[in-house]
Amino acid sequence: WDGGGGGKTTLVKNINNKLRGTEHFEVVIFVTLSRDWNIKNLRNDIAKEILLDLSAEEDETRASRLLFNNLKGKKFLLILDDMWEKVDLEKIGVPAPKENGSCKIVIATRKRGVCNDMETDEEIMVEVLSDTEAWELFQKKVGSVISSDLEPIALDVCKECHGLPLAIIVVGRALRKEANREVWKNALRVLKTSQFELKGMEREVYLPLKFTYDHLKNDSENDILQNCFLYCCFFP
Repeated sequence: WDGGGGGKTTLVKNINNKLRGTEHFEVVIFVTLSRDWNIKNLRNDIAKEILLDLSAEEDETRASRLLFNNLKGKKFLLILDDMWEKVDLEKIGVPAPKENGSCKIVIATRKRGVCNDMETDEEIMVEVLSDTEAWELFQKKVGSVISSDLEPIALDVCKECHGLPLAIIVVGRALRKEANREVWKNALRVLKTSQFELKGMEREVYLPLKFTYDHLKNDSENDILQNCFLYCCFFP
């Protein structure tokens, strides 16, 4: 778990990629939830991963039983990313790990309380990057544009990302190959002074994302890029 932007999704995706198709598990299932998830959709998403179509099944109890019977006895890994609240695995039709010792369940969440509610056996907090790690990642994303003149400002911009990989990556990409000192000074000012307005998202995550959105205007004479981005938001 982490507070957001710390890299937990990248971590569980790497787990998925490393273990999928190996002898460790017969089946590896990766499903991303969302704030508006529901039991039926989650069950269907899990079923699709094992090539089971439950979309036409109206009887919730029967659908759960079908999924349970398909997973029962299998050596499987279930990865649930972006979990915001407790999920009743029994209602969905997922065998409990204690009933099926050969299966494992991994969850990624922003809330430690969710780990407690799910009665996890082990909790791992994804730490933010150290100053050195953050600076190395930032330089990699920005490119070789950081001169001795820009470096002090660039360091301050990097610090405003608070060691969060997501923030470092999006800000770094927005400033990639940007040699104009005034642009960097403006970026630092925006990150330091912008008001945090989005409920449910940490300031350290929101501000870098908003900065990169605002920065799209600098790449175009009009609002085309921003409008395209907003249009894409209708189809998450």
